[in-house]
Amino acid sequence: MKLVRAKLIAAREELIIRQRELAAAQRNYNRVLETLKDLEVRIESHLAGLKRSSEDAGRADGIGYVEPRESD
Repeated sequence: MKLVRAKLIAAREELIIRQRELAAAQRNYNRVLETLKDLEVRIESHLAGLKRSSEDAGRADGIGYVEPRESD
């Protein structure tokens, strides 16, 4: 009986350790997801800025500007 009780106690302690490890892994996973979301927003913002600056540069060079055609 003592052996069974000792095994149950050891199994319970092992379970507690695994639950703590799982909780830590979940926190790390959540941090990684937040970092990826932040990077995605930064990249999208940066790309939008590049697109705007290239459009502005095109306007400054006259690229993309079309003279209105005269009616027949």
